[in-house]
Amino acid sequence: MIGREHLNVLRKIYSRLQGRQLNWVITGSLGMALQGMELNVHDIDIQTYRQSAYEIEKLFAENVVTLP
Repeated sequence: MIGREHLNVLRKIYSRLQGRQLNWVITGSLGMALQGMELNVHDIDIQTYRQSAYEIEKLFAENVVTLP
């Protein structure tokens, strides 16, 4: 089951990446749940190419948290 928190974050990710020339896809449990599989989602996995990863990193720089 996809929780409200995951859907809200997915919407934010999509709105930030929409219309940009980036290659990315949602994988893992969220990707499978979006395709109709009934399972619990615990995180959001994004798969992309190296260059797109650097661009995505820049777009979400203010959201990066460094743990001790």
